[in-house]
Amino acid sequence: MKKIIIAVMGAVVVIGAGLGIGVYTQREQTPKKTDTNQHTRKHTKMSSHASVKKSEIPSAKSSSKPEVTLDDKHKFLALIETPGANKLSIDAHQLQAGSYKSTGVGGDNLGPQTVSSLTLTSTDANQLVNDLDDPNTKAYQVTPGSGGSNVYVLTTPHDATLFCAQNVSTKQQIADYGIHLTNAAITQTLNQNTSLTKAITDKVFVDADNDATPATTATSEQTASKKTTSTTVSHKLTDAEALTLLKKSSIPETETRTAQVSQTNPDGSLLLVSYPGAKGENHFVLRPINDDQVKIDATYGTAQGGFTPFEDQSQYGPSSVTVSR
Repeated sequence: MKKIIIAVMGAVVVIGAGLGIGVYTQREQTPKKTDTNQHTRKHTKMSSHASVKKSEIPSAKSSSKPEVTLDDKHKFLALIETPGANKLSIDAHQLQAGSYKSTGVGGDNLGPQTVSSLTLTSTDANQLVNDLDDPNTKAYQVTPGSGGSNVYVLTTPHDATLFCAQNVSTKQQIADYGIHLTNAAITQTLNQNTSLTKAITDKVFVDADNDATPATTATSEQTASKKTTSTTVSHKLTDAEALTLLKKSSIPETETRTAQVSQTNPDGSLLLVSYPGAKGENHFVLRPINDDQVKIDATYGTAQGGFTPFEDQSQYGPSSVTVSR
């Protein structure tokens, strides 16, 4: 009898143990199943993400495109394309639009100001910053400025900085209040704003489109700069000739009728502005190509809230034409 009881109890223990193992196994299997699903979802998400990244990777064909130019002009273009540049200088969007709001004292009372180009004139970097340690640093003053302070650019072979100053500054002051970009950041900025860069490249002049060199060194670039300047002057337009050429172009007369010369640029080009209709405003830049031809770049827009180009320029006339002198 005792043997039977012991046998029954043993069976119960075995059955109970079996049930215990089953419960334990079930509990372990549930989270494992969930983990498997989560892993599948994560894997799917990662795979999707990877496919997007793969599509963004330039093909061998696209990678053969010319690299971004890192001369001082393009370094400056990247600086004014950087968010916040309008607090220091006329920024890229304002230059493209041809209009900016003065940031100087009383600027709110002046209304929109017209701008067709920016000029970078070389100056002595050591007169701007008293603790420079890179002998290859070059400095430019940017004109026109957007406010009461002078606007400057410092460039080295590795980076560029945009800042405002009235007196001699230190590197720390420039770092605190200016915009600084390394060459890598400059390249990235230009690649992200290709259309904007293309639209304003011809509106920025760096010492007659030649990079400035340290003031203590005379180079062949400076000689070339003088030659370029004299060549440009020989093709110079007069105000009367510019008006005549604009009227004889294929641009509709309704868009050019009230045009007047607004500004003369360092390269000898002229900005003409017209005001068609009640609220229209058009900008025409006439640039001599040689003694026989002049290129006209047209931007059509509205004067409301300052000059603002229309999104669809083709409705109003050609954006670029070449006329014979």
